[in-house]
Amino acid sequence: MTDREFKALFSAIGPIRSCRLLRDRGIGQVSFDSPDYAEEAMARLNGIEYENQILEVSYAPEDAGPPQGYTMMVTNISHHITPDTLKELFSQYGNVTRCRLMMDQNGVSKGIGQVMMDSFEEALHAVQSLNNYCPEDYGFHGPIFVKLTDDPEKKK
Repeated sequence: MTDREFKALFSAIGPIRSCRLLRDRGIGQVSFDSPDYAEEAMARLNGIEYENQILEVSYAPEDAGPPQGYTMMVTNISHHITPDTLKELFSQYGNVTRCRLMMDQNGVSKGIGQVMMDSFEEALHAVQSLNNYCPEDYGFHGPIFVKLTDDPEKKK
């Protein structure tokens, strides 16, 4: 099933806020505009056969949702930096709930990462402190660029 097919299947039920297909885990996540649409999706799609697979449509467990927090995009990361090093750097400014580096198909860092922190204030402090700064003590060879990717008004 392609991402487009997955979205079309659930969009036929009602308006979707977001959806994504996680092929490597064999699951998909859909967030409808209304819980009524989620109920309808479960009633209409759970147990049907689609492309020789039986679909299981249910509410996600509480702990299966995405981490909550404020995400920053970090660029110009030295290629030898690990996620642990990046997390250690950002932990000076608050609780890091997620930290990842984008890798190419060979497992080599693309020099881009995402860091998520608990609060807007922590993330803003990290952006103000680290944007266009070279954290040489952590093994960086040039300045990193950090920007907040979440709108705090949408999180309220």
